[in-house]
Amino acid sequence: SLTSGETTSFGESGGAMALTAGKGSGAGGGGGGVSISAGVGLGSTGGDLMLASGGGTATSSGAVSIRSADAGVSGVSGDVVVHSGGSSAGDSGAMQMRTGTATGGSGGSIEVAVGSGDTGGGGNLTATAGESTDSLAGGGNIVLMAGKGSSPEGGRGGTVAVAGGKAFGKESCLMTEYDCGGLMVGSVVYDAVKRGCEASGGFYGIQETRAYVCGTVPVSLEEFEGVMGGCSQRCAGGSVEMSGGSSVGGLGGSVGVVGGTSLGGGPQARGGDVEIRGGKSVEGDGGAVVISSGGADAGASGGGV
Repeated sequence: SLTSGETTSFGESGGAMALTAGKGSGAGGGGGGVSISAGVGLGSTGGDLMLASGGGTATSSGAVSIRSADAGVSGVSGDVVVHSGGSSAGDSGAMQMRTGTATGGSGGSIEVAVGSGDTGGGGNLTATAGESTDSLAGGGNIVLMAGKGSSPEGGRGGTVAVAGGKAFGKESCLMTEYDCGGLMVGSVVYDAVKRGCEASGGFYGIQETRAYVCGTVPVSLEEFEGVMGGCSQRCAGGSVEMSGGSSVGGLGGSVGVVGGTSLGGGPQARGGDVEIRGGKSVEGDGGAVVISSGGADAGASGGGV
């Protein structure tokens, strides 16, 4: 046990404690590491490791800060890795991140943000549920849900807002073409593909030479696949894309958008609406609403309902 000193003096703090590894001051020398591990349990559970700030019985509790140090003149800053251990005879350990309950105020927020950079694209934020290799079992789910409004007097549920990133570009904007994975596609072709196409066959039946007719616009296979794979445009705001999962032996996943159920409130109550509308333009045309069925390589395209 290692404990710093206590003080009973008015307004004074208890003794601090610092654990610091040594410097590597020589040429090419690295700093020393710090390793803190709980004990191994040879016949039972291993020991726990608890990292907690100090309580404040009269005011606020202390903060907990975990971070890597800034990089020097060359190199990158260190990673921060938090993960539970693996298991060979059951579930691996869960990971929980949540703020505390508040009485007399709001529960604490959770913010996950990627740092800014000045070279290349912004860093990604990825959330992926777990894979399962068990036969007939599905992969893990991702559930994103706003908070409840539990008060019977006017309580309302929170909103889930999903928005693409804002674009501040004003110069070198090319409104007449799209970058589709490195392939530059004209806006006429892009718009035509989004409105639906028919396969026009291939040269002597060769798949790679197949083309499409999208309305009255001829489109090559490369252009079609580029647009369907996703495109971006200079100075364009970020897109919001939802897609069902692909399947190698069955049906592709569905995408459902459903208004909320009304569980009471009398005859004036109603279920929630589903609203789809194109974006507003201050100086040009407003955005279109395009709904099209899926294409097929070997059968008929999907029908409308």
